[in-house]
Amino acid sequence: RQNHLFHELASAAMLHLGNFKAYELTKLFCYFINCNFFHEEFLLTAARALQAMTLKPNQAVTLFVALTRTVPQPPTAKAALLVLLPKFSAALGDLRKDEFVQLVCGAAISFCNEQAIGQLPTEDRSEAKHG
Repeated sequence: RQNHLFHELASAAMLHLGNFKAYELTKLFCYFINCNFFHEEFLLTAARALQAMTLKPNQAVTLFVALTRTVPQPPTAKAALLVLLPKFSAALGDLRKDEFVQLVCGAAISFCNEQAIGQLPTEDRSEAKHG
């Protein structure tokens, strides 16, 4: 039932995407993701609309963290992340330290896996090689 309601809300929101301000669409986008609702058409259409808008750095971080916090990532979230990647990159120079940390944390969660993390060298391993 909840999924049906969210589907109806996403469909209605798509009819008005051009009327939303960046902060409104950012909130709406994140609300759906935080409820683990991934309406493919809405998320991709909203991501494209957000790509065309001027986003404040905190809005870019909010979107990035919302998209990367879902593990494993649904294909729709990954596609929306790729659409918005230029916005995230453009915001890097304007981020506060705490926003930058949030962005790095989201990237680590999204793009690293346990196997890759296990292969990172540690101080103990590097000392063993040199000693």
